[in-house]
Amino acid sequence: MVANGLADFVNPTDAELDDAWRSVAARVDPGSGRQVNFIPAEVVTCLCAMRVVDHSRFGSSSALRAPFPIPELARLFKRPNTSVLAKMANLDGSRPNGGRYDREVYDVLTADPSALDSLYWRILSAARRQGVGPDLLPDFLGLIDTVDSAAAVDGSAGTGATAILGSVRWFTGLDGEVIVDDTHVWITRERVSDYPFPTNPRRAPRSAVRACVILPAGRADADGLVHILVEGADALPENSTSHPDAVVFGYHQRREFELLVNLLIPSGTLHPDNECSEVPGDSAPARQPLVSAVALDLDSAVQPQPSGFANDGVASRGLEWFIEEVRSRGGDAARVPDTPRTAVRISVPGRNPVVVRIKSRTGTTWTASSSDQDPRVDDTGAAYWVFVDLNDRPRRIYVLPNDNVREAIREVVSLQGARSPRGRKARKVSVNIEMVRVGRDRWDLLGLPR
Repeated sequence: MVANGLADFVNPTDAELDDAWRSVAARVDPGSGRQVNFIPAEVVTCLCAMRVVDHSRFGSSSALRAPFPIPELARLFKRPNTSVLAKMANLDGSRPNGGRYDREVYDVLTADPSALDSLYWRILSAARRQGVGPDLLPDFLGLIDTVDSAAAVDGSAGTGATAILGSVRWFTGLDGEVIVDDTHVWITRERVSDYPFPTNPRRAPRSAVRACVILPAGRADADGLVHILVEGADALPENSTSHPDAVVFGYHQRREFELLVNLLIPSGTLHPDNECSEVPGDSAPARQPLVSAVALDLDSAVQPQPSGFANDGVASRGLEWFIEEVRSRGGDAARVPDTPRTAVRISVPGRNPVVVRIKSRTGTTWTASSSDQDPRVDDTGAAYWVFVDLNDRPRRIYVLPNDNVREAIREVVSLQGARSPRGRKARKVSVNIEMVRVGRDRWDLLGLPR
Protein backbone atom coordinates (compact mmCIF):
# COMPACT_ATOMS: atom_id res chain seq x y z
CA MET A 1 0.00 0.00 0.00
CA VAL A 2 1.63 3.22 -1.21
CA ALA A 3 0.64 6.61 0.19
CA ASN A 4 -0.64 8.90 -2.56
CA GLY A 5 -0.69 12.08 -0.49
CA LEU A 6 -1.03 13.64 2.95
CA ALA A 7 -4.77 12.83 3.06
CA ASP A 8 -3.96 9.10 3.22
CA PHE A 9 -2.40 9.81 6.65
CA VAL A 10 -4.60 12.49 8.17
CA ASN A 11 -7.99 11.74 6.64
CA PRO A 12 -8.18 8.08 5.55
CA THR A 13 -11.48 6.43 4.74
CA ASP A 14 -12.77 3.53 6.83
CA ALA A 15 -12.27 1.25 3.82
CA GLU A 16 -8.62 2.32 3.58
CA LEU A 17 -8.08 1.66 7.28
CA ASP A 18 -9.69 -1.77 6.99
CA ASP A 19 -7.42 -2.58 4.04
CA ALA A 20 -4.42 -1.37 6.03
CA TRP A 21 -5.06 -3.74 8.93
CA ARG A 22 -5.75 -6.64 6.61
CA SER A 23 -2.34 -6.05 5.03
CA VAL A 24 -0.67 -5.90 8.47
CA ALA A 25 -2.38 -9.13 9.56
CA ALA A 26 -1.16 -10.86 6.40
CA ARG A 27 2.50 -10.01 6.95
CA VAL A 28 5.12 -12.63 7.66
CA ASP A 29 8.21 -11.96 9.72
CA PRO A 30 11.01 -11.02 7.30
CA GLY A 31 13.67 -12.28 9.72
CA SER A 32 16.90 -10.58 8.77
CA GLY A 33 15.50 -9.64 5.34
CA ARG A 34 14.12 -6.35 4.10
CA GLN A 35 11.06 -4.94 5.88
CA VAL A 36 8.04 -3.64 4.02
CA ASN A 37 7.55 0.12 3.93
CA PHE A 38 5.51 1.75 6.67
CA ILE A 39 1.91 2.30 5.59
CA PRO A 40 -0.05 5.41 6.70
CA ALA A 41 -1.94 3.69 9.54
CA GLU A 42 1.38 2.46 11.00
CA VAL A 43 2.93 5.91 10.76
CA VAL A 44 0.04 7.56 12.62
CA THR A 45 0.02 4.79 15.25
CA CYS A 46 3.73 5.43 15.87
CA LEU A 47 2.98 9.15 16.15
CA CYS A 48 0.32 8.41 18.78
CA ALA A 49 2.79 6.26 20.71
CA MET A 50 5.09 9.29 20.95
CA ARG A 51 2.62 10.65 23.51
CA VAL A 52 3.64 7.94 25.97
CA VAL A 53 7.23 7.05 24.97
CA ASP A 54 10.23 9.37 24.62
CA HIS A 55 12.03 7.68 21.73
CA SER A 56 15.16 9.81 22.23
CA ARG A 57 16.00 7.79 25.36
CA PHE A 58 16.64 4.65 23.33
CA GLY A 59 19.34 3.89 20.79
CA SER A 60 20.06 0.77 18.77
CA SER A 61 21.73 -0.93 21.73
CA SER A 62 18.99 -0.10 24.24
CA ALA A 63 15.90 -0.47 22.02
CA LEU A 64 15.23 -3.86 23.56
CA ARG A 65 14.41 -2.06 26.82
CA ALA A 66 11.90 0.34 25.27
CA PRO A 67 8.66 0.28 27.28
CA PHE A 68 5.03 -0.39 26.40
CA PRO A 69 3.72 -0.02 23.71
CA ILE A 70 6.94 -0.22 21.61
CA PRO A 71 7.39 -4.02 21.87
CA GLU A 72 3.69 -4.56 21.20
CA LEU A 73 3.72 -2.37 18.07
CA ALA A 74 6.95 -3.97 16.83
CA ARG A 75 5.48 -7.44 17.26
CA LEU A 76 2.28 -6.48 15.44
CA PHE A 77 4.06 -4.71 12.58
CA LYS A 78 6.62 -7.55 12.19
CA ARG A 79 9.48 -5.14 12.82
CA PRO A 80 12.23 -4.80 15.46
CA ASN A 81 11.87 -2.23 18.23
CA THR A 82 14.55 -0.16 16.53
CA SER A 83 12.37 0.28 13.45
CA VAL A 84 9.41 1.67 15.43
CA LEU A 85 11.68 4.03 17.38
CA ALA A 86 13.36 5.16 14.17
CA LYS A 87 10.00 6.00 12.62
CA MET A 88 9.21 8.18 15.64
CA ALA A 89 12.50 9.99 15.12
CA ASN A 90 11.68 10.43 11.43
CA LEU A 91 8.37 12.01 12.37
CA ASP A 92 9.78 14.71 14.65
CA GLY A 93 12.78 15.29 12.41
CA SER A 94 15.46 14.12 14.83
CA ARG A 95 16.43 11.38 12.35
CA PRO A 96 16.86 12.15 8.64
CA ASN A 97 15.80 10.14 5.61
CA GLY A 98 12.28 9.40 6.74
CA GLY A 99 9.19 8.92 4.62
CA ARG A 100 8.10 11.63 2.21
CA TYR A 101 5.21 12.79 4.39
CA ASP A 102 6.58 12.06 7.89
CA ARG A 103 7.34 15.64 8.92
CA GLU A 104 4.16 17.02 7.44
CA VAL A 105 2.06 14.37 9.19
CA TYR A 106 3.78 15.26 12.46
CA ASP A 107 3.25 19.01 12.02
CA VAL A 108 -0.42 18.73 11.01
CA LEU A 109 -1.56 16.23 13.65
CA THR A 110 0.44 17.48 16.63
CA ALA A 111 -1.01 20.94 15.96
CA ASP A 112 -4.54 19.53 16.41
CA PRO A 113 -4.61 17.06 19.35
CA SER A 114 -8.36 16.48 19.06
CA ALA A 115 -7.98 15.48 15.40
CA LEU A 116 -5.22 13.06 16.38
CA ASP A 117 -7.43 11.61 19.13
CA SER A 118 -10.22 11.06 16.64
CA LEU A 119 -7.88 9.50 14.09
CA TYR A 120 -6.39 7.19 16.75
CA TRP A 121 -9.89 6.02 17.68
CA ARG A 122 -10.72 5.32 14.01
CA ILE A 123 -7.46 3.43 13.48
CA LEU A 124 -8.01 1.18 16.52
CA SER A 125 -11.66 0.68 15.67
CA ALA A 126 -10.68 -0.50 12.19
CA ALA A 127 -8.14 -2.85 13.74
CA ARG A 128 -10.84 -4.36 15.95
CA ARG A 129 -13.10 -4.81 12.94
CA GLN A 130 -10.34 -6.82 11.25
CA GLY A 131 -9.80 -9.07 14.27
CA VAL A 132 -6.76 -7.28 15.69
CA GLY A 133 -7.67 -7.50 19.38
CA PRO A 134 -6.26 -5.65 22.40
CA ASP A 135 -3.75 -8.46 22.97
CA LEU A 136 -2.10 -7.54 19.65
CA LEU A 137 -2.87 -3.80 19.59
CA PRO A 138 -3.64 -2.46 23.08
CA ASP A 139 -5.48 0.84 23.54
CA PHE A 140 -2.30 2.49 24.79
CA LEU A 141 -3.86 5.98 24.94
CA GLY A 142 -6.99 4.75 26.70
CA LEU A 143 -9.32 6.55 24.27
CA ILE A 144 -11.22 3.89 22.38
CA ASP A 145 -13.37 2.86 25.35
CA THR A 146 -14.41 6.42 26.20
CA VAL A 147 -16.74 6.46 23.20
CA ASP A 148 -20.08 4.77 23.83
CA SER A 149 -19.18 4.57 27.52
CA ALA A 150 -22.84 4.89 28.36
CA ALA A 151 -23.61 1.76 26.38
CA ALA A 152 -24.69 -1.29 28.28
CA VAL A 153 -23.20 -4.72 28.32
CA ASP A 154 -25.75 -7.23 27.09
CA GLY A 155 -28.18 -4.37 26.48
CA SER A 156 -28.36 -3.11 30.07
CA ALA A 157 -27.74 0.45 31.14
CA GLY A 158 -24.15 1.06 32.23
CA THR A 159 -22.61 3.49 34.70
CA GLY A 160 -19.62 4.60 32.64
CA ALA A 161 -17.24 1.89 33.85
CA THR A 162 -18.26 -0.45 31.06
CA ALA A 163 -17.85 0.14 27.33
CA ILE A 164 -18.58 -1.94 24.28
CA LEU A 165 -17.29 -1.89 20.72
CA GLY A 166 -18.56 -4.68 18.51
CA SER A 167 -17.93 -7.92 20.37
CA VAL A 168 -15.25 -6.38 22.65
CA ARG A 169 -16.28 -5.26 26.15
CA TRP A 170 -14.28 -3.24 28.66
CA PHE A 171 -14.70 -3.21 32.45
CA THR A 172 -12.68 -0.36 33.92
CA GLY A 173 -11.48 -0.70 37.51
CA LEU A 174 -9.27 1.27 39.86
CA ASP A 175 -5.99 -0.36 38.87
CA GLY A 176 -6.69 -1.74 35.41
CA GLU A 177 -9.24 -2.98 32.91
CA VAL A 178 -10.74 -6.34 32.11
CA ILE A 179 -11.38 -6.76 28.38
CA VAL A 180 -13.53 -9.58 27.05
CA ASP A 181 -14.26 -10.63 23.49
CA ASP A 182 -15.78 -13.78 22.01
CA THR A 183 -12.71 -15.94 22.64
CA HIS A 184 -10.38 -14.30 25.16
CA VAL A 185 -10.20 -12.23 28.32
CA TRP A 186 -7.44 -9.70 29.05
CA ILE A 187 -6.15 -7.56 31.90
CA THR A 188 -4.51 -4.30 30.83
CA ARG A 189 -3.04 -1.46 32.89
CA GLU A 190 -2.28 1.09 30.21
CA ARG A 191 -3.21 4.11 32.34
CA VAL A 192 -1.90 2.84 35.69
CA SER A 193 1.14 4.45 37.28
CA ASP A 194 3.15 3.38 40.34
CA TYR A 195 1.88 -0.18 40.06
CA PRO A 196 4.08 -2.62 42.05
CA PHE A 197 4.04 -5.33 39.36
CA PRO A 198 4.72 -5.47 35.58
CA THR A 199 1.92 -3.84 33.57
CA ASN A 200 2.15 -5.76 30.30
CA PRO A 201 -1.25 -6.85 28.95
CA ARG A 202 -2.20 -10.37 30.03
CA ARG A 203 -4.49 -12.80 28.23
CA ALA A 204 -6.25 -16.15 28.69
CA PRO A 205 -8.72 -18.06 26.51
CA ARG A 206 -12.27 -17.88 27.82
CA SER A 207 -12.40 -21.66 27.47
CA ALA A 208 -9.73 -21.88 30.18
CA VAL A 209 -11.78 -19.92 32.73
CA ARG A 210 -13.10 -22.31 35.40
CA ALA A 211 -14.62 -19.96 37.98
CA CYS A 212 -15.21 -16.29 38.73
CA VAL A 213 -14.11 -15.80 42.32
CA ILE A 214 -14.93 -12.85 44.57
CA LEU A 215 -12.30 -11.93 47.16
CA PRO A 216 -12.02 -9.13 49.72
CA ALA A 217 -9.43 -6.57 48.68
CA GLY A 218 -8.80 -4.93 52.05
CA ARG A 219 -8.79 -1.40 50.62
CA ALA A 220 -10.91 1.43 51.95
CA ASP A 221 -11.21 3.03 48.50
CA ALA A 222 -12.54 -0.10 46.76
CA ASP A 223 -15.75 -2.10 46.58
CA GLY A 224 -14.70 -5.42 45.10
CA LEU A 225 -12.11 -7.93 43.80
CA VAL A 226 -12.89 -10.43 41.03
CA HIS A 227 -10.73 -13.49 40.50
CA ILE A 228 -11.15 -15.13 37.12
CA LEU A 229 -9.78 -18.55 37.91
CA VAL A 230 -8.03 -20.29 35.01
CA GLU A 231 -7.54 -24.03 34.98
CA GLY A 232 -4.40 -25.01 36.90
CA ALA A 233 -4.08 -21.62 38.62
CA ASP A 234 -3.76 -20.97 42.34
CA ALA A 235 -5.92 -18.73 44.47
CA LEU A 236 -4.64 -15.25 45.21
CA PRO A 237 -2.56 -14.77 48.37
CA GLU A 238 -4.67 -14.00 51.40
CA ASN A 239 -5.43 -10.30 52.02
CA SER A 240 -4.18 -9.25 48.57
CA THR A 241 -4.65 -5.56 47.80
CA SER A 242 -2.99 -5.75 44.36
CA HIS A 243 -1.69 -8.53 42.15
CA PRO A 244 -0.57 -8.95 38.52
CA ASP A 245 -3.65 -11.08 37.90
CA ALA A 246 -6.13 -8.87 39.70
CA VAL A 247 -8.14 -5.73 38.98
CA VAL A 248 -9.80 -3.83 41.82
CA PHE A 249 -13.21 -2.24 41.28
CA GLY A 250 -14.42 0.85 43.13
CA TYR A 251 -17.66 1.80 44.85
CA HIS A 252 -20.86 2.00 42.77
CA GLN A 253 -19.38 -0.51 40.29
CA ARG A 254 -20.96 -3.69 41.63
CA ARG A 255 -23.41 -3.81 38.72
CA GLU A 256 -20.50 -3.81 36.27
CA PHE A 257 -18.82 -6.53 38.29
CA GLU A 258 -21.96 -8.66 38.26
CA LEU A 259 -22.25 -8.22 34.49
CA LEU A 260 -18.64 -9.38 34.11
CA VAL A 261 -19.27 -12.43 36.31
CA ASN A 262 -22.35 -13.38 34.33
CA LEU A 263 -20.54 -12.82 31.06
CA LEU A 264 -17.63 -15.12 31.94
CA ILE A 265 -19.47 -17.66 34.09
CA PRO A 266 -23.14 -17.69 33.05
CA SER A 267 -23.94 -20.17 35.81
CA GLY A 268 -22.60 -17.73 38.37
CA THR A 269 -19.84 -19.82 39.90
CA LEU A 270 -18.86 -17.64 42.82
CA HIS A 271 -16.38 -17.82 45.66
CA PRO A 272 -17.91 -18.39 49.13
CA ASP A 273 -16.73 -14.92 50.18
CA ASN A 274 -19.36 -13.36 47.92
CA GLU A 275 -22.35 -11.96 49.73
CA CYS A 276 -24.68 -13.95 47.46
CA SER A 277 -23.03 -17.34 47.86
CA GLU A 278 -22.66 -19.96 50.53
CA VAL A 279 -20.17 -22.73 51.10
CA PRO A 280 -21.84 -25.99 50.01
CA GLY A 281 -22.96 -27.96 53.04
CA ASP A 282 -22.48 -25.00 55.38
CA SER A 283 -25.47 -23.09 56.65
CA ALA A 284 -23.46 -20.17 57.99
CA PRO A 285 -23.96 -16.95 56.01
CA ALA A 286 -21.13 -15.86 53.77
CA ARG A 287 -19.05 -12.83 54.74
CA GLN A 288 -19.77 -9.43 53.27
CA PRO A 289 -16.94 -8.65 50.82
CA LEU A 290 -15.04 -5.40 51.16
CA VAL A 291 -14.47 -5.23 47.41
CA SER A 292 -14.88 -7.03 44.13
CA ALA A 293 -11.76 -7.89 42.16
CA VAL A 294 -11.09 -9.78 38.98
CA ALA A 295 -7.88 -11.77 38.89
CA LEU A 296 -6.69 -13.82 35.98
CA ASP A 297 -3.91 -16.35 36.12
CA LEU A 298 -3.22 -15.69 32.47
CA ASP A 299 0.09 -17.50 32.39
CA SER A 300 -1.34 -20.90 33.22
CA ALA A 301 -3.29 -21.34 29.98
CA VAL A 302 -0.34 -22.75 28.07
CA GLN A 303 0.81 -26.10 26.78
CA PRO A 304 1.40 -28.85 29.37
CA GLN A 305 5.02 -29.67 29.93
CA PRO A 306 6.39 -32.86 28.37
CA SER A 307 7.95 -35.54 30.51
CA GLY A 308 11.03 -37.69 30.14
CA PHE A 309 13.74 -35.07 30.54
CA ALA A 310 17.34 -36.16 30.30
CA ASN A 311 19.38 -35.64 33.46
CA ASP A 312 22.70 -34.79 31.81
CA GLY A 313 22.76 -31.06 32.46
CA VAL A 314 20.70 -27.93 32.08
CA ALA A 315 21.52 -27.46 28.38
CA SER A 316 20.47 -31.01 27.51
CA ARG A 317 17.24 -30.73 29.48
CA GLY A 318 16.31 -27.48 27.80
CA LEU A 319 17.24 -28.79 24.35
CA GLU A 320 15.24 -32.00 24.75
CA TRP A 321 12.18 -30.17 26.06
CA PHE A 322 12.32 -27.59 23.27
CA ILE A 323 12.53 -30.21 20.51
CA GLU A 324 9.59 -32.11 22.00
CA GLU A 325 7.57 -28.93 22.25
CA VAL A 326 8.25 -27.93 18.63
CA ARG A 327 7.02 -31.34 17.50
CA SER A 328 3.92 -31.11 19.68
CA ARG A 329 3.06 -27.83 17.91
CA GLY A 330 3.22 -29.37 14.44
CA GLY A 331 6.84 -28.70 13.48
CA ASP A 332 9.99 -30.77 13.31
CA ALA A 333 13.28 -30.02 15.03
CA ALA A 334 16.78 -31.46 15.11
CA ARG A 335 20.01 -30.32 16.66
CA VAL A 336 22.45 -28.61 14.29
CA PRO A 337 25.51 -30.88 13.96
CA ASP A 338 29.21 -30.02 13.86
CA THR A 339 29.06 -27.02 16.19
CA PRO A 340 29.86 -26.67 19.89
CA ARG A 341 26.88 -24.35 20.26
CA THR A 342 23.41 -25.56 21.16
CA ALA A 343 21.37 -24.85 18.06
CA VAL A 344 18.25 -26.38 16.51
CA ARG A 345 16.95 -26.37 12.94
CA ILE A 346 13.14 -26.02 12.88
CA SER A 347 11.04 -27.10 9.92
CA VAL A 348 7.39 -26.05 9.61
CA PRO A 349 5.24 -27.00 6.58
CA GLY A 350 4.91 -24.07 4.19
CA ARG A 351 7.84 -22.10 5.68
CA ASN A 352 11.58 -22.02 5.13
CA PRO A 353 13.58 -23.83 7.83
CA VAL A 354 14.93 -21.60 10.58
CA VAL A 355 17.87 -22.14 12.94
CA VAL A 356 17.73 -20.98 16.56
CA ARG A 357 20.32 -20.85 19.35
CA ILE A 358 19.09 -22.41 22.60
CA LYS A 359 19.97 -21.15 26.08
CA SER A 360 18.46 -22.79 29.17
CA ARG A 361 18.42 -21.81 32.81
CA THR A 362 17.49 -23.24 36.20
CA GLY A 363 18.88 -20.30 38.17
CA THR A 364 18.12 -16.59 37.94
CA THR A 365 19.93 -15.84 34.66
CA TRP A 366 21.01 -17.37 31.37
CA THR A 367 24.68 -17.34 30.40
CA ALA A 368 26.07 -16.24 27.06
CA SER A 369 29.63 -15.70 25.85
CA SER A 370 30.98 -12.21 25.31
CA SER A 371 32.12 -13.40 21.88
CA ASP A 372 28.46 -13.81 20.88
CA GLN A 373 28.38 -10.09 20.12
CA ASP A 374 30.51 -10.84 17.04
CA PRO A 375 28.46 -12.42 14.20
CA ARG A 376 31.64 -13.93 12.73
CA VAL A 377 31.97 -16.47 15.55
CA ASP A 378 28.47 -17.91 15.10
CA ASP A 379 28.80 -20.98 12.89
CA THR A 380 25.13 -21.98 13.25
CA GLY A 381 23.46 -19.44 10.96
CA ALA A 382 20.83 -18.81 13.65
CA ALA A 383 18.12 -16.22 12.98
CA TYR A 384 16.79 -16.26 16.56
CA TRP A 385 17.80 -17.10 20.10
CA VAL A 386 15.43 -19.09 22.30
CA PHE A 387 15.82 -18.72 26.07
CA VAL A 388 14.24 -21.69 27.86
CA ASP A 389 13.23 -21.18 31.49
CA LEU A 390 13.30 -24.53 33.25
CA ASN A 391 12.13 -22.89 36.48
CA ASP A 392 8.62 -22.29 35.16
CA ARG A 393 5.78 -24.79 35.39
CA PRO A 394 4.68 -25.08 32.62
CA ARG A 395 7.91 -24.33 30.77
CA ARG A 396 8.25 -20.96 29.11
CA ILE A 397 10.41 -19.65 26.28
CA TYR A 398 11.58 -16.20 25.20
CA VAL A 399 12.37 -15.72 21.49
CA LEU A 400 14.45 -12.80 20.23
CA PRO A 401 16.02 -12.01 16.85
CA ASN A 402 19.75 -12.73 16.63
CA ASP A 403 20.60 -9.09 15.92
CA ASN A 404 18.78 -7.89 19.04
CA VAL A 405 20.60 -10.39 21.26
CA ARG A 406 23.98 -9.43 19.82
CA GLU A 407 23.27 -5.75 20.46
CA ALA A 408 22.23 -6.48 24.06
CA ILE A 409 25.36 -8.58 24.70
CA ARG A 410 27.53 -5.87 23.15
CA GLU A 411 26.02 -3.30 25.50
CA VAL A 412 26.49 -5.50 28.58
CA VAL A 413 30.10 -6.25 27.65
CA SER A 414 30.76 -2.54 27.20
CA LEU A 415 29.29 -1.74 30.59
CA GLN A 416 31.26 -4.51 32.26
CA GLY A 417 34.48 -3.20 30.74
CA ALA A 418 33.71 0.35 31.86
CA ARG A 419 33.13 -0.81 35.44
CA SER A 420 36.21 -3.02 35.62
CA PRO A 421 39.12 -1.22 37.37
CA ARG A 422 41.48 -2.36 34.62
CA GLY A 423 38.97 -2.22 31.79
CA ARG A 424 39.05 -6.00 31.39
CA LYS A 425 35.96 -7.50 29.83
CA ALA A 426 34.36 -10.64 31.19
CA ARG A 427 34.24 -13.76 29.02
CA LYS A 428 30.71 -14.59 30.17
CA VAL A 429 27.58 -12.46 30.09
CA SER A 430 24.56 -12.92 32.34
CA VAL A 431 21.23 -12.50 30.58
CA ASN A 432 18.38 -11.61 32.93
CA ILE A 433 14.65 -11.80 32.45
CA GLU A 434 14.28 -8.07 31.75
CA MET A 435 16.54 -8.38 28.71
CA VAL A 436 14.35 -11.04 27.09
CA ARG A 437 10.84 -10.39 28.46
CA VAL A 438 9.60 -8.90 25.18
CA GLY A 439 10.06 -12.28 23.49
CA ARG A 440 7.94 -14.23 25.93
CA ASP A 441 6.17 -17.20 24.31
CA ARG A 442 6.81 -15.85 20.78
CA TRP A 443 6.38 -19.25 19.15
CA ASP A 444 4.79 -17.41 16.22
CA LEU A 445 8.21 -16.03 15.22
CA LEU A 446 9.21 -19.62 14.57
CA GLY A 447 6.05 -20.31 12.53
CA LEU A 448 4.39 -22.26 15.35
CA PRO A 449 1.13 -21.65 17.24
CA ARG A 450 1.46 -19.73 20.49
